[in-house]
Amino acid sequence: MDRKRQSPGRVRRLVPSIAALLTALLYPVPGRADIIITVQSVSVFAGSSGNVLDVTLQNTGPSAVTVGSFLFEINTADTDIFFSSASTATIAPYIFFGDSLFGPVINTDSGQTLDASDASASGFGDSVGSGDTVGLGEITFDVASEAALGAFAVSLIDSGTSLSDPDGDTIPIDSLVGGQITINAGPVPEPGSALLVAGALLWLTLLHAGAPSTRRPESSSSDSFGSANRFRT
Repeated sequence: MDRKRQSPGRVRRLVPSIAALLTALLYPVPGRADIIITVQSVSVFAGSSGNVLDVTLQNTGPSAVTVGSFLFEINTADTDIFFSSASTATIAPYIFFGDSLFGPVINTDSGQTLDASDASASGFGDSVGSGDTVGLGEITFDVASEAALGAFAVSLIDSGTSLSDPDGDTIPIDSLVGGQITINAGPVPEPGSALLVAGALLWLTLLHAGAPSTRRPESSSSDSFGSANRFRT
């Protein structure tokens, strides 16, 4: 039985596919960095002030990415929460530590919505390595004393959040992860502690009221004058 010969045209059609496969094996395409920006979730008391939460950037991709500038916008629908400021004092290392153009205060407005931005002062940008997490801003906020209790979402606004490289080109953001602020009732003193404090105050009041006066009575000037005359006679 004669074996069929491969036609030259069919062999030529296979050459590009084989070449592409060899190129992929010998020269793999570098993986794109995967960028996640996250709002920290926290628990606070009603009527508290000076509370903080962080906005962070995480690079989960296989390669480093160099960031030249950023901006972000957060928002909450709860009218009892007031975002007052954003600073570079983040828990995670700040992305432009020692190279901040606008820090330490980086917010441009405040309220239920807060916008913040910063850039590399050197212009060279700062590298975020694979697997690294860096801070974009520490948010300070207050909660009204009559605030409703419960968990309230803090969202990152897509249209107000972006990253750029040192050349000003956009760095894709893969995911924006919002957080939440859980408002709890303020701490109430234990009954035993309250009774002890009240008892101590009552004891001090009674002690002060019953203490004898140690003030010496003052003699009038006329009495002193009469006594002097008696001694002269």
